[in-house]
Amino acid sequence: MKRSWTIGTYTRRDFLSLFAVLPALTCISRVRLQAADATRLAPYLDLQPFIEPGADEFRGEKLAFDQQRALSEAFLSKRLPIASGAAGFSPCPATYKALAADLAEAVFDRADRDVAAGWGKWIDSLGAVRRCQFFLLPDETVRYEVASQRLEVLEYRVG
Repeated sequence: MKRSWTIGTYTRRDFLSLFAVLPALTCISRVRLQAADATRLAPYLDLQPFIEPGADEFRGEKLAFDQQRALSEAFLSKRLPIASGAAGFSPCPATYKALAADLAEAVFDRADRDVAAGWGKWIDSLGAVRRCQFFLLPDETVRYEVASQRLEVLEYRVG
């Protein structure tokens, strides 16, 4: 015959084991149960003063960062901030030459010298822009990537 009695749905062994654990629970302080100290910082944050462009020995990085930001803002505003005497060609392609079924190369009109108007015209020709990025490369070269949707077709332009 088994000698156990129950209190509610607990056996005597379960009931006593709960009391055995109670001293262990009461000796844990509240501070230990709370999250770790919030003042601890990651060790790599010691380098935080050098994160901003231009804060280290790469002085050209700050200029490139500012120019990238200016190009992104000019893209959003559709107004290219250029000097009044600036010379160049319109960035808006006159036509596209098909290279494959889904690949075309832009052909520019060398006679079109209105850079500012061509900038706005080019942006309008892109359709619904999903993503636009500018990258400044050595030798004053600017690379751009534009992903857009025009006439139900996804397009990707790079130059």
